[in-house]
Amino acid sequence: MKNILYSCILLLALYSCKKTNNCSEPICVYGCMDSTATNYDTLATIEDSSCWVVSVEVNPNYSDGIFNIEVFAEDVRTLKISVYSRLGAVVLATDPEEFTGEYIKEIDLTGNENGVYVLHVLINEDAFTELLTLIE
Repeated sequence: MKNILYSCILLLALYSCKKTNNCSEPICVYGCMDSTATNYDTLATIEDSSCWVVSVEVNPNYSDGIFNIEVFAEDVRTLKISVYSRLGAVVLATDPEEFTGEYIKEIDLTGNENGVYVLHVLINEDAFTELLTLIE
């Protein structure tokens, strides 16, 4: 009986939280509600101004050795770039670098075997993966 009473009190507290935060859901979930943001939260019911945008573009994704990576971030981010062979061997790894705004990096894979490589870009806690095809 005590457990039922405690559960009812908890539900009442959560429901009253809803009313004070102008949230029409049974439980308020704060987060980024902008679907174009990198950290978009599909479960968020209240926008908390935490949205941020990071984009990674690779041009071209097939080449004879030179790949250009463009990264954009609205605020200060730490960037680390790695390239792996199809067998998982590290072909290239950069030291972490801090940047804001646009960051452009040329990746040179000339001298490596033709084939598919995995580009791994780590920006703070977010990981972006892209396939690179090396052809001659």
